[in-house]
Amino acid sequence: MSKIISNLPNKRSCGYDGISNMLIKKIAPSLITPLCIAINKSIESGEVPDNLKIAQIVPVYKSKDSQVFTNYRPISLLLNISKILENVIHKRIYKFSHDRERSFSSQYGFRNHRSTNHAISEFLSNVLTDFDEKKYTLAIFLDLSKAFDTIDHQILLNKLEHYGIRGFALIWIKSYLSGRKQFVEFKGVKSTFQQVTCGVPQGSVLGPLLFIIYMNDLACTLQSCSGILFADDTTIHKSDKSLPILFHHMNADLERVTQWFRANKLSLNTSKTHYVLFHNSIMDVPEFDYKIKMAGVEIERVNQAVFLGLTLDSNLHWGPYIKTIESKLSSALYDLRRVSNMLPKDSLKTLYYSLVYSKLQYSIMHWGNKSTYAYKIDRLIKQQNKAICIINKNKSTSLVDPLYAASKVLKFHDVVKLEMLKLMYDYNNSSLPEPLMNIFKDNKTIHNYNTRHANDPHLKTYHYKIASESFLHRAPYLWSKLGHDIVTSKSKSSFVKKIKKSILAGY
Repeated sequence: MSKIISNLPNKRSCGYDGISNMLIKKIAPSLITPLCIAINKSIESGEVPDNLKIAQIVPVYKSKDSQVFTNYRPISLLLNISKILENVIHKRIYKFSHDRERSFSSQYGFRNHRSTNHAISEFLSNVLTDFDEKKYTLAIFLDLSKAFDTIDHQILLNKLEHYGIRGFALIWIKSYLSGRKQFVEFKGVKSTFQQVTCGVPQGSVLGPLLFIIYMNDLACTLQSCSGILFADDTTIHKSDKSLPILFHHMNADLERVTQWFRANKLSLNTSKTHYVLFHNSIMDVPEFDYKIKMAGVEIERVNQAVFLGLTLDSNLHWGPYIKTIESKLSSALYDLRRVSNMLPKDSLKTLYYSLVYSKLQYSIMHWGNKSTYAYKIDRLIKQQNKAICIINKNKSTSLVDPLYAASKVLKFHDVVKLEMLKLMYDYNNSSLPEPLMNIFKDNKTIHNYNTRHANDPHLKTYHYKIASESFLHRAPYLWSKLGHDIVTSKSKSSFVKKIKKSILAGY
């Protein structure tokens, strides 16, 4: 219990009771014993107190006309005490489902040691491999309408029971979901209480886990295609050399997906759902009149799609995404310059990591390699150089290596290298999600020779530049060049420190 309380975020926000996390942490020594008794009583009885099931909805203005209510984002504030109770239940349900391997292997949302970068890596590994085999990849990016808010409670309870959550645990969850209320507070005025009859509580600890359990069997409807899920972001893809076969299999599976949506009372936003036909730039795409349909509605074909924040075009050329990053970095540099004369170097460095590095690092091992868009990457490198000069209060960008070394900041291509090596460290320690563990193969599985590199990832040969310069080849190649003392690091943090030290020593 003390660990759960200490891990609460240091926020002053609170629900309708006015009790913040900061207050809970201050009175924790006096609170732990009675709280443990209350939580145990709740679990034993299978009941959740009604006053812990009240949500305060605060509309937060987004943009455009402030008089239009759709231009506000509803923020749900729950009681922080209820989140402590949810944490206890969450740990038990998560461990139960994880130990029994009930979860769909390609669900990356709200699961420990999984990230959007893992989901992107799985998808791109499939597309790049198919590029090399001269296959088309048809991917449809589904957009669900208010999925978290429309979960049917009885269907959810039936699924939980199917996965083995029964007895008092199921009774407790039923109590947790039922009898929930919410009210809106805006400019000091409170609405009356309204009953919440569906959906999982937004802003809760337990809600996201219940949601991915609800979505878990969606993948079972796919017979020919594969799916990648990140919470409610759903991508279905299929590869083949034949376009007729490709479209036939996709439409057949999408019909089953449509039936699943109906059975689970979820709605698809067809106006925001679209598909991309990925193909190697050297491949010809013949004219075709094949169509993709869902629920009788034709799905639009587009040349670009945003997948978990990453803009993908049909040839994986990265130009559109790099342009987006360039624009974001320009704004970040402007902000850095404005405060450069007011803040010390350490504070500017912190701002660099917040405003610049965070934009560069995201999925950089996928889009930051040497490619036909190297000239656009050079623009990002120049922007990074300017940022380092601002941090060091240096006006010249001619000699930046000493500035990087002094600031202990990695240059662009070394960030790419570090991210790839972090992936390989996880692979070497078997801590990647199952689909990513299958991307690479060790040399010992390829041949029976007892060499010193038998346990290293096999360097697969690719025919085309786009695959050979991707993380599929570059990551294991970089790993093979590391010394034994770095490869055998006892923790990932010490591994990263050694890599950074080695790189910075060369500046």
